Amino acid sequence: MKTIITTNHEPGSLALFVDGAALPIVIDPDDCRGVGRAALALGEDFAKVCGTVATVVQEIPIGPRIIAGTVGHSRYIDELVESGAIDGVFLRSNDESFIITVVDEGPSLVVAGGDRRGTIFGLYEISRQIGINPWHFWLNVPPKVATSLYALRSVTLAEYPAVRYRGIFLNDEAPSLTNWILNTYGTVKPSEDPPIPEGIAAYGSDFYTKLFDLLLRLKANYLLPAMWNNAFSEDDAQNALLADQWGIIMGTSHQEPMTRAQQEWDRRYRSTLGHWNYSRHKEELLAFWREGLERNRERDTVITIGLRGADDTPMGEQSWRTLEEIVEQQRAIIADVMDRPADQVPQLWCLYKEVQSYYEEGMRVPDDVILLWSDDNWGNLRRVPTQTERQRPGGAGIYYHFDYHGDPRNYQWINTTQIAKIWDQMSLARRYGADRLWVVNVGHFKGQEYPISFFLDLAWQPEQFRAESLQPWSVAWCASIFGDELAPKISSLIERIVELNSRRKPELLYPLALSLINYREAELFVEAWETLRDEAEELVAAIAPSLSDAYLHLVLFPARSSAILADLHLAVGRNHLWASQGRLAANEQARLVEELFDAFNKQIEHYHRECGGGMWRGFMDQPVLGYIDWNDPPKNTLEHIHTAFVRDARYHRLGVAVEGSSGHWPSLTACSLPSFDNINDQRRRVELFNRSSVPYAYRIECSDRWIQVEGPLKGMVEDQQELWVSIDWNEAPIGSSKGWVKVLTDERYKEVTIALELLQVDRSEIKGYAEIDRTLVIDAIEYQELWEDEDNQWQDVALYGPFGA
Repeated sequence: MKTIITTNHEPGSLALFVDGAALPIVIDPDDCRGVGRAALALGEDFAKVCGTVATVVQEIPIGPRIIAGTVGHSRYIDELVESGAIDGVFLRSNDESFIITVVDEGPSLVVAGGDRRGTIFGLYEISRQIGINPWHFWLNVPPKVATSLYALRSVTLAEYPAVRYRGIFLNDEAPSLTNWILNTYGTVKPSEDPPIPEGIAAYGSDFYTKLFDLLLRLKANYLLPAMWNNAFSEDDAQNALLADQWGIIMGTSHQEPMTRAQQEWDRRYRSTLGHWNYSRHKEELLAFWREGLERNRERDTVITIGLRGADDTPMGEQSWRTLEEIVEQQRAIIADVMDRPADQVPQLWCLYKEVQSYYEEGMRVPDDVILLWSDDNWGNLRRVPTQTERQRPGGAGIYYHFDYHGDPRNYQWINTTQIAKIWDQMSLARRYGADRLWVVNVGHFKGQEYPISFFLDLAWQPEQFRAESLQPWSVAWCASIFGDELAPKISSLIERIVELNSRRKPELLYPLALSLINYREAELFVEAWETLRDEAEELVAAIAPSLSDAYLHLVLFPARSSAILADLHLAVGRNHLWASQGRLAANEQARLVEELFDAFNKQIEHYHRECGGGMWRGFMDQPVLGYIDWNDPPKNTLEHIHTAFVRDARYHRLGVAVEGSSGHWPSLTACSLPSFDNINDQRRRVELFNRSSVPYAYRIECSDRWIQVEGPLKGMVEDQQELWVSIDWNEAPIGSSKGWVKVLTDERYKEVTIALELLQVDRSEIKGYAEIDRTLVIDAIEYQELWEDEDNQWQDVALYGPFGA
């Protein structure tokens, strides 16, 4: 995005705010709905940045001004188009387009839209460039105060979106978002008509207007509202009205056709008819759908068609032949209620889960309907349109996931989706023509600010994104909040948090998920988290107090809490392993699990209490500990995370464990380390541990000079002692050899076998990769030879996976 607003005067620039005065904003009173409200918002944003409101007027004043309007609806914009000052062809040719430029008449900063949303996006772009972050409310980002603002004559912004419908889906909103709603807005007043029971969280206009504001600032235009226990159009009659007035295109989820929420059915009929079922409730459903369309006929909407079973489940005994009949009936209602052919009304059919199999088996909908393909719930596209499908006038779109609630496993807590993966998958979608509608399931919404911004920026101008532009985007996004100096470091922290959480989503961590005996996998994972957390803590002193809440949202809370989770699962794993070996230190790990569980809960409470002065209480209530199946537990719990306690051994206090084996001595007769070779030059671990509460003395002996042991070669073992074995290759014999490291105590001794292979090869001359422990690992980016042609190339994607891709 080019910059047209600056705080520094340049020759020919237009002063928007100087000497305590802001230019007035001129709009035509007959312009489209939503434009006046957006102009007022911009005027108030000037006050937040500069201390003085930019007043909104309806007549052109003498002198400099800001003119905002929609071509064909604002006489002021039409005059500028007629005079050739702005490009009317560009505006009329592109949906949701806008032009921002300085013209001589006045002079004026002109914000011209091709339609009402184009004008609104242009106004909000000015707001962003003067210093109001789109996430100002949701991330507690303060305005960037300025004493002067100028518009550059040398820059013209002319933009329009690549993806027609771009938005988010508030799904899996309970408990976190729902608890925040309850804490902030309370409950909906019970009602008989429409039927609203007691205790329904007030997802009303106070909440949604804040969300509408965010979406428009992010240049989104589409929203699927929260629906687990709510009905957008009935819980607050202002919701749908204000969405239309603000310029938001509303839809309903893939499971809720014809603009009706499932809760609208359940509140009316579930107690008498049960869940909706077309075979049993055909007439009731047809009337139900008609009522929904009649209610929303004058509002911008994309109508979901088709049907799934209740609560987002398959339709059961109803076949896709029945579904074809359902679509035919729905289309007839659409044409009748909308009073125009159905192919002139925007509709989508979501090919989610089993519905895609219906399509593969032959089910079809009319070609004007958007085919909304879904990923696999984990951010991987299942299907893109074929060449034939790309010819359909309705086009195609993608239903993507940053959050998933369902089998085989959930992930709902915080962001685990790397922006490089979003870029890879959604760029693939666009390349194959799935670019009519992009909507992403953002779960309870909090914690997903970073990928939401990227997803919507990508939908707006995907041609601006390449593999090499992902890191600069991340730095620029962080700079828009924290400033240029800290942005590279904060960007790195955010990306590393997401990368570590994407290796193993927090809900999917369990004691055996990462190995405790091979390659130090679990320990290195925990060390990475602890290093990251420490770096995040060190940066706190450099964060301005006014940005401390934003830093807690984006970096400090996820770094601290995720590090604790990793520590906790390592402690549980060690407890299990060490208890099986009879290590008395297993008992301390069991106690540590309890301490870490308390520390994790304290992080959540700290977030709820401190962030924004307590304004976000409830947002981190999503459980992440205590899963026993795919469904999340009602709260974080250690109930199903079992620990073991070890009894004091009276005899045979010495225990020996070696890298690469879960066994131990004295249970094992033989004790040997994995082999050594001079190509990989390994360093292997031996652990001495105490099986009793009485310390014992030990000493170490080696069979050969070429065996090196790091660590105390004699001493006392109270709990355990770590030793590291390596090879002095200058002393080792050529070929295969064996030796031993002997652990001796007053009671007994144990030999650990050492096997090595010294190859007559200069390591520096080796080209390629060598096996280690009979395993060959090659980083894709570390190729030796690359084959490419005109149509196929390899790209290095720096922020993809743990090591790039």
